[in-house]
Amino acid sequence: MKNKSLGVVLVNYHTTEQIIEIAKTYESFSCVDRIVIVNNDTLECEKPELLKIESDCICVIFEKDNLGYSKGNNIGLDYLSKHDIQYVIISNSDISIQENTIVKLVDSLESSEKYGALAPRMRNSEGDLVPMRAIPLGYKRLFLQLFINNLDKKTEYKLKEDEFCIVDQSFLPGSFFVCKMDALRRCGKFDPHIFLYREEEILAVRLKRVGYQVGVSNSVSYVHNHPYNKENIKKIIKGKRMEHRSERYFFREYLKATPIQMLYVSFFEFLYTIRWTIRHIIKNGL
Repeated sequence: MKNKSLGVVLVNYHTTEQIIEIAKTYESFSCVDRIVIVNNDTLECEKPELLKIESDCICVIFEKDNLGYSKGNNIGLDYLSKHDIQYVIISNSDISIQENTIVKLVDSLESSEKYGALAPRMRNSEGDLVPMRAIPLGYKRLFLQLFINNLDKKTEYKLKEDEFCIVDQSFLPGSFFVCKMDALRRCGKFDPHIFLYREEEILAVRLKRVGYQVGVSNSVSYVHNHPYNKENIKKIIKGKRMEHRSERYFFREYLKATPIQMLYVSFFEFLYTIRWTIRHIIKNGL
């Protein structure tokens, strides 16, 4: 990735210690030129520690309100765009990644006109590979996930990689991926109407509308350290409600669902939430 500029967008919401740690990790990578932290819903107590890490490489943008993930990323992208960044990392703070993984992804993007964004294979906190998605978000997926446990794991065999070990996907894991800045400009960046959840699915649709594919590279991986099973049931249900709100927006605005189809979506989301909640309580307790 010689002579290619690379930036990182980090959106923070009250995880100051974690965001500082990942920002310093990226700063230590020689391939990274600029890092921008968009600090949503800024508290006065957060400012001193975040200001300490500002440098020629790291910029912190303090937002008074919680703008959500999509708008936060767009603010970061606007900042990097002004500094002539050509490739952008969209990253959560709870990940572990190696510099050579990033370099390989940027090199793959640079050598291919097909892809607008690429991600490595994602591993969970135990180091196990997370299945890729063979069936995209749509009416078929809503129906099948109600009756098939581990849908992605059982259908992953349908996916085929190309000669560069890249598998086309309907979306990329929101915790980490690399994009071409030009592709993001052309597609209009993240949809600002999405506060949280499904933003990566919608971004993939927007990229495809302007001629780009998104994919996952099987040759590299990273770890997402999110403690899914340790969250309490109330927090999980709240998250599911927000996720379904974003899903309904996706069906209405991007799949142009009719009122009857929206009833179908709401009905199957409701059934899936009940099923998922029961299974979670049986497995992990309240």
